[in-house]
Amino acid sequence: MKTANHDNRGDDMPTATNDESKKIKEAMKQRMNHHYDDANAIFEDILEKNPKNIKAWYLKGRTLHQMKRFEEEIECYKKALSIDPDNEQHYNSLIFLFMGWAYSSQQKFKEALYCYNKALESGDLTTRNKARALASKGCDLIHLGHDENAKACLDEAKTLAPDVDDSKTWFNLGYGYVHLGYNRDAIESFDQALALDKKNIEAWCYKGFAHGFLNEIDEATSSFQKALEIEITSSSAYMGREFTRKIFLQKQQELLDYTKKYLISMLRSFTFGLNLVQAMFVIQFIVGIGLLLAAVGLSINGNQNLITLILGASGGGTLIITLLHSSPEKLQKNRVDLSQWMLAYFNWVNTVYAVNGTLAQKTQNKETLTWNEIENAHNYLYNLTFNTVKIIEDYCEFHKIQKSE
Repeated sequence: MKTANHDNRGDDMPTATNDESKKIKEAMKQRMNHHYDDANAIFEDILEKNPKNIKAWYLKGRTLHQMKRFEEEIECYKKALSIDPDNEQHYNSLIFLFMGWAYSSQQKFKEALYCYNKALESGDLTTRNKARALASKGCDLIHLGHDENAKACLDEAKTLAPDVDDSKTWFNLGYGYVHLGYNRDAIESFDQALALDKKNIEAWCYKGFAHGFLNEIDEATSSFQKALEIEITSSSAYMGREFTRKIFLQKQQELLDYTKKYLISMLRSFTFGLNLVQAMFVIQFIVGIGLLLAAVGLSINGNQNLITLILGASGGGTLIITLLHSSPEKLQKNRVDLSQWMLAYFNWVNTVYAVNGTLAQKTQNKETLTWNEIENAHNYLYNLTFNTVKIIEDYCEFHKIQKSE
């Protein structure tokens, strides 16, 4: 897992007042211009003449951090701490903070936590550096699986962060929140980081992932696109776009499965209704015949008058006529409607599966798939669905009946 960002941070420290100030300023100038080898050479020259210059050891360590020479960086900090173990010059809180970053960059998170705690215990940190220490501590606690304690550190850092004009601190907050699953908090933190540094590619990418975890496909795609506009070769942005496509396809499949399940349920209910209607007419037919025969029998036996015969005969005759003419016609029409409905539905299902299968196959084959292709497929499926519903409404009788009602 990638660690939080500890690069290019400012250095809050007491101002040097010794005779080596000029050389230190020159070394700092070289460092700010990213000439780290030249800056390191100046610090080595200073320390060769005065090996007890704590500030030079400290800044040499910070320079080595930029060169990713973390073991040497840590040795510089240890040397500085050995010179002033009682913290008379008030450098130790900063040294422990930056030593924590060096250990964290090597994924030595337990050692990093020890350093962060020492820095926070000193009470010498500015609000800016306290927020940095807490945010970094929270991120490393996540790596060690202490999520609950990590959340507390991040929340405390967040209360200090509004007073901190530091993009990296906000980025680390977002990084921590997104790994804990607090994606909305992560997005807010990344927005703050990007307000201070619009070219922070990592912030754009992690913001995209946070939106993706919330199924906000458009926002996620936009974030990854911003990262690619800054650096066209960003592997994180390309990975993020692939991640977004998979979420899109997954949501499409979930929607398709839900729709299929719902329509099948409707189909079963419709079929049950037709069978129930048919059974009711059969029962009516039997009852009608029974009434007719009973009326005839009673009349023959002299147990019923002529009116009973007429009523029984007319009632039974009406049921028979209804069954032979009106009811079979309506049942047959309903069967035709059902057939048309099923043809339209299964044509829709097969087409949707084919389109999504094609997109999924391209993704699995690692073929380039532009957002325009996905959008065109979405529009095609939308039009197909609309036309399917229209066919059902135009050609199925039961829809016309519902409209007239």
